[in-house]
Amino acid sequence: MTAKKKDDDKSISLWGRLSKIDCSEHVEKKGNFNYLSWAWAWATLKEHCPDATFEKHWFNMGDPSYSLPYAMDKQGNAYVKVTVTVDGQSISETYPVTNHYNKSIQKPDSMEVNTALQRCLVKAVAFHGLASYLYAGEDLPPDTEDEKPAPLLAGLSDDEEERAAIIQFDGEKPKKEAEEQAKQKSIAEWREAFLGHPEKPVVEKDGKMVLAAPVEEGDYDLVLKVIETFMPRVGDPQLETDRKKVVSSIAGFWRTNVASFEKIMASSPETHATILGMFKDAKATANRGNIWHQTIEI
Repeated sequence: MTAKKKDDDKSISLWGRLSKIDCSEHVEKKGNFNYLSWAWAWATLKEHCPDATFEKHWFNMGDPSYSLPYAMDKQGNAYVKVTVTVDGQSISETYPVTNHYNKSIQKPDSMEVNTALQRCLVKAVAFHGLASYLYAGEDLPPDTEDEKPAPLLAGLSDDEEERAAIIQFDGEKPKKEAEEQAKQKSIAEWREAFLGHPEKPVVEKDGKMVLAAPVEEGDYDLVLKVIETFMPRVGDPQLETDRKKVVSSIAGFWRTNVASFEKIMASSPETHATILGMFKDAKATANRGNIWHQTIEI
């Protein structure tokens, strides 16, 4: 009984130390999303708990057997697992491999797996107390100045995923949000609506979709929706399932509108980064032979 009480006291002490560390200055914003640097999280943990260690798990697959740093379910979705040990306490976290928009992907490449491992590491660290309050949608740790809570959502551009891990808010989507998503137009309906729009946010020239120029500042949400709607993808009638045609068409879509994208870069680098991420993700999805889709709302 005495030994158990000592362990309990140690557990409370560890959580108490780590959960009160203010991480707010190290939460960075990219577009509408926030993330915490895995390097900072790990350095801070080691500063307070020098004996802390972590393990990235490997899994046996195939016949003959070989090892990979991720596992796959029957649908082909990939998962990683990281264990963080602090003061003799080991906590493991499992995390799905996702794309730039937090959607599960199949047949991930090495960078996608690496990103998921870093995200998983940060979340496993949070289970020991460090930055745990951020997952609850709070801006500040307990016993500090009150501020209006603001949940942190996941989202990261391609060049930042290697050095940062997303703080992802866990929870089911509200029923109202799910109902609204069910009412969303199909891709064909969106395309028809935009082509028939009186303000002509997009026009067809020589079989190519061209964004309305010039793109006015403040119209970025509409631009993102147009890009999402007209992005070439596997399954388009003229492309069918030919991956090379889809990838070539995506590149053509970029070249056709590069002048507008450059203007957006000058006035809103964050929006430009989002656009670049959309094209990269669409290309990677086409190369895997999957159907690319987004859920950007306007």
